[in-house]
Amino acid sequence: EDVSIESISYGNFDIVKWMSFSAAGYGYVERKGDDDNYARAKWKPVTIAEKLDYDRDYAPQALVDSTPDIGFTRTQLSQIKVKSKLRNVWGEAFHYVLLEGLFADQLIEYFKEVESFYSI
Repeated sequence: EDVSIESISYGNFDIVKWMSFSAAGYGYVERKGDDDNYARAKWKPVTIAEKLDYDRDYAPQALVDSTPDIGFTRTQLSQIKVKSKLRNVWGEAFHYVLLEGLFADQLIEYFKEVESFYSI
């Protein structure tokens, strides 16, 4: 069966699901839902997309100017009394979470409906 999944337009970030209480990532202060973080996170990818639409030669510079993912450790919250458990995690900037959500939200909804294996 052929299935077509439409991504969300970059003008519709309000449809993308995200958690307001989680960290906004590198380049932001506090959590995603704090202050103007959501407005800033929507503005960045729209600006880049419009620059690329106007000038395809901007692509290499867009990569140079991109925000890196940041690796850090996090304490695992649990009932273990013996010792704290630390784990390594990646922090991604909020605007990349929104960008990925433009196609990932639709894909995740499809996977939730299908009772089959899938690989990425």
